[in-house]
Amino acid sequence: DDVRHVEVQMLGDHHGGVLHLFERECSVQRRHQKLLEECPAASLPLELRQRICDAAVRVGKTIAYQNAGTVEFIVDGAKGEFYFLEVNTRLQVEHAVTELCTGVDIVAAQVRIAEGMRVEEAVATSPRRSDVYGAALPKTLPPTATTGFAIEARVYAEDDNFAPSVGTVTALVETVDAEYHTTVAPGTSVGVHYDGLLTKVIAYSTTSRAAAVDALFSALRKTVIFGVQQSNRKALMRLLQHPSIVSGAMATNMIDKGHITAPYLRASVPSRALAAAVEEGRMSATQADALRICAAVASEVVAR
Repeated sequence: DDVRHVEVQMLGDHHGGVLHLFERECSVQRRHQKLLEECPAASLPLELRQRICDAAVRVGKTIAYQNAGTVEFIVDGAKGEFYFLEVNTRLQVEHAVTELCTGVDIVAAQVRIAEGMRVEEAVATSPRRSDVYGAALPKTLPPTATTGFAIEARVYAEDDNFAPSVGTVTALVETVDAEYHTTVAPGTSVGVHYDGLLTKVIAYSTTSRAAAVDALFSALRKTVIFGVQQSNRKALMRLLQHPSIVSGAMATNMIDKGHITAPYLRASVPSRALAAAVEEGRMSATQADALRICAAVASEVVAR
């Protein structure tokens, strides 16, 4: 069915206290693994949002939950109903979008809770989330509402059929217009036996969700990863332009049911020519990567 995946960030202390830091939209998935996450959830009625967040707090209090966790739900927007899915007892990959929209440094709050502090105090006294976007962060903590719009894309090493791609990272070019969470660097070997996540790219806007989506698209366009055979970077760009995502009417089965057609942009002729030159021994892989980087930079200069 066309349902959505919405999760709620919660924090619990050692004294029975539990609070939520609002919800995240995680509906864009392939093989039940998230590709895009955002805060707040798109096009979610206020009344339904409140019910979902309240339910997450009840779950946390019922099990006397301690520290950071995520309560996940399947949401049937047409019926205005939601159903419990699971509790992830850890800090999620996508926690940064919540931090940007609440101003809460969740990791710092975790440490304070572990030291025995009550959750409200842990949140209120934790350092303000480092913000490079000039966001108007909430004036009080814990926040009573989210501020702004944040969206994150997971850039994976995978081919056109979502199969793992391999290689050794030779260069990772980032843009100053977005936030990156990554552990890869030149020399990092990417194989098929582990998760192929290369980097997370996160964009934020104080004005609108559309502006955040546009900012993420721009950041992905400027991001360059060399050495790995393929990544889903361009697929993510295509996803961000899809009408269902632009309108906020996502569903968990969009990709599996073929709602996103031809998600990948094929390699350009220059890229194929460079690959052929390397294969034929007319240039080294290092020289080819250097030319690709120069071409990417030149393209960006022209775009500006």
